[in-house]
Amino acid sequence: MTHANGVIETITVGAYTVKASHLVTGTTRSAATGAMGAVDDLDLTTGVASPGGEGPWTFDTVDFGGGPWRDTNGEAPDFFVFECGGNDTITVTAILPDGKAGKPVAIARNAWKTTGIASKVASGDAAGIALETTSLLDPLGEPLARAATIKGVRIHGEPNGIDPLSISSVAPPRK
Repeated sequence: MTHANGVIETITVGAYTVKASHLVTGTTRSAATGAMGAVDDLDLTTGVASPGGEGPWTFDTVDFGGGPWRDTNGEAPDFFVFECGGNDTITVTAILPDGKAGKPVAIARNAWKTTGIASKVASGDAAGIALETTSLLDPLGEPLARAATIKGVRIHGEPNGIDPLSISSVAPPRK
């Protein structure tokens, strides 16, 4: 990952590198606060939401790039989630176009990779996780097809919540 003062410029996972200009954010709502807000930057020092207090927290991020989202980059990662410290066990759930949720996918606390970027939101450096569409499940628990269209993703952290910094997807091609 390259960054300037905590703002993402590129993310590299294996042999795949994506520029910040090819990432899109959506609108995030926290079940803890009920607030909706545009998540329009990739600054890992500030966070997307800071409800404060104790968790667990659930964050829905929808309408990446302004509407339903579909994988356009093959087998490369599709979603990037960053949080403070990278020490939370989370689940990630696909939100389908009709608003229904798929089955949650558990992500262990040791899956987070550190970025070395200090955050002002909570203690610890920012850490990240990359996911592919095919890592997410439909309501029956089957992996989504690579070409599946979704409305967004739900991230739930327990038992101590999640300190979200950025939730983004790879942008669909511009028409």
